Amino acid sequence: MSTNKVTTRMVDMARPQRKDVFLWDSELAGFGVRVTPGGTKSYIFQYRLGGRGSASRRYTIGRHRSPWTAQTARTKAGRLAKQVTKGRDPVAKRRERRRKEAELRFDAYVDTFTERYLKHRWKDWERIRAMLDNYAIPVVGSTKLSDIKRADLAAIYRRLDNTPSVARAMHATLRKMFNWAMSQDDLKHSPAKGAEAPAPPKPRTRYLSDSELACAWTKSFRLPGNYGALFRIMMLTGQRRGEAVGLDWSELSRSRKEWVLPAERTKNGFMHVVPLSEPAIALLDGAVGGATSSGLVFPSTCGTPLSGFSKIKLLWDREIVNALRSRGEGTVVAPWRLHDLRRTVATGMQARKVPREVVEAVLNHVSALRGTIVGVYQCYEYRDEKRAALRKWGRHIATITAA
Repeated sequence: MSTNKVTTRMVDMARPQRKDVFLWDSELAGFGVRVTPGGTKSYIFQYRLGGRGSASRRYTIGRHRSPWTAQTARTKAGRLAKQVTKGRDPVAKRRERRRKEAELRFDAYVDTFTERYLKHRWKDWERIRAMLDNYAIPVVGSTKLSDIKRADLAAIYRRLDNTPSVARAMHATLRKMFNWAMSQDDLKHSPAKGAEAPAPPKPRTRYLSDSELACAWTKSFRLPGNYGALFRIMMLTGQRRGEAVGLDWSELSRSRKEWVLPAERTKNGFMHVVPLSEPAIALLDGAVGGATSSGLVFPSTCGTPLSGFSKIKLLWDREIVNALRSRGEGTVVAPWRLHDLRRTVATGMQARKVPREVVEAVLNHVSALRGTIVGVYQCYEYRDEKRAALRKWGRHIATITAA
């Protein structure tokens, strides 16, 4: 172990030995070079906190000429020495900085955002988290929050060109996450600020005609498991797929002929009563286990909520096309989505002279009018009107599906 002024030339000439070799600087206490048996040369700073009796700690400044020189390393060591005289621990500070940097990577911060914000503020947090996992993390990965650019957000949105509603939801989610990160002093500037939001989805007008609806109803009986019954309850009630998938026996009242959706399961956060028509009651009475059961009304074969709707929808479409072809009504069906069943119910009810406000009440849909001060003071629930509307709609389905 030598003690001379450490210079770049000295370090260049240092040769490895069988053990680590330390070259200590004669001018700055604790500053030196470590030469490993493999020939690696690194500038270091060694110090003690708490006096001679305390353990020494070693801070690795960096490798020789990658990019450090003796002069730049000595300057760094001088700054570290000043921190030590003030009672600060450079090694502990570096560890904390690295821990913080790891936590502020985008993929890691999604975990933080989920645990500390989403789970407590957004009831559909699982859907939002899945969206981030599937579309955002594959693009941004472990990039630090502070290094994310608007171009990165645009790249995420491009992956969602075919699903504009998801792209809009992604933009809103990322904007909220970055704003929350700023509120936690984890980010100075949001990359979402000033970023162009994805274009809104075009309004959909697709609904099933009576002929298509009759075929869809009839052919739903050919679907495996509980999928057909799930789709039929959606056709009878007009409720959302997620609400029907999560239907629990505890939400049903046979005596009142009602399905009561709790607030935590509705999109708008309000409890929703769905009167059950006779066809709906017959369908539920025929469900596996009956009304004396507990748990999901339409479980998968594993007892979990139904999923994998894309494949089932393709199978259902093929069955509907075959039925229409056999009737001589065409060989294709215009593309439609499961969510279009709600529009089908709404359109069919309006065609049967059901007032628009009653249709909206059946669907638990918050229109522009219900979202204003009128909606705040208008608390009428339309229970009787909803029951009459769904009874009329149930009779219509029974008519068009009669053999």
